[in-house]
Amino acid sequence: NIRRQYSVHGKISHCQHWMTAMRTPQPFHIMVTDINHHVRDLLKRELEKEGYSVCCVKSGIDAYHSICDSAMIDVVILDPELLYPYGYSLFVEVLEKNPALQIIIHTYHEFTRGLTTGSNIHIVEKNATSIHSLKEKIRACSIQKAGRRTSQPTAVP
Repeated sequence: NIRRQYSVHGKISHCQHWMTAMRTPQPFHIMVTDINHHVRDLLKRELEKEGYSVCCVKSGIDAYHSICDSAMIDVVILDPELLYPYGYSLFVEVLEKNPALQIIIHTYHEFTRGLTTGSNIHIVEKNATSIHSLKEKIRACSIQKAGRRTSQPTAVP
């Protein structure tokens, strides 16, 4: 279990503070992970302009703990370079804990070889215009979540 193996005792990340402060399930909540702080800052700024609630983390372990400690995160934009030393088995464990989570792997083409996508895992190639592709993918994820929320059965008194 990655959580037990790499626990960070007594530390509360910025993302945990952000999640604690959330009192309502709206708006759509996005976690941005990237090894490059310029990319994190750009994505945060651009996605907040779109009305999303965004937090950023800079390490794989912070991302893992934040995801596992909150069901409020809807989408994780993941830089696969942060997966070291965990590898892609991290996806399996994270999705077991939060099956509704959408993961968007934001990376260069050479890192996507051998990856399989599914209903929860998507790939957006990093390039000069990838912000537009990310926004489209996030919009689709938010529409999908809204559809699940409205199609859930309601209790009849």
